[in-house]
Amino acid sequence: MPLCERADQLVDTYVGVKMSNPEATAVLYRVAGTINQAKLSTGIYKRLESVVVRVLESASDASFSDPARVAFTLLSALAGLSRSSFGQIHSDSRLLQRFREESRLLVHAYLKASADVLSTGK
Repeated sequence: MPLCERADQLVDTYVGVKMSNPEATAVLYRVAGTINQAKLSTGIYKRLESVVVRVLESASDASFSDPARVAFTLLSALAGLSRSSFGQIHSDSRLLQRFREESRLLVHAYLKASADVLSTGK
């Protein structure tokens, strides 16, 4: 499957989980600083990172010299966009409407910039 389709799958899955219950997601972001979130989320992050690495490695038209690095940066960028979007959910509902669009733009641009594009013989 081409990288652009892989990127869409990553975004749709990530955003879908966050948007399945936007109020709960917003609350979790607000309380994250008061609990030991790093300890709780390490296992979850490692599983998510492993999935993203496998997705990157399976792209039919691109490769990555360091897919773990790319996965880390990609997930960090998405987390920042998500935190900002859900952190302001009550002040501007349009942020959540744009969350998927902006996530797609970010993921496509970053993966395109990070990839070693393979020749398809065309």
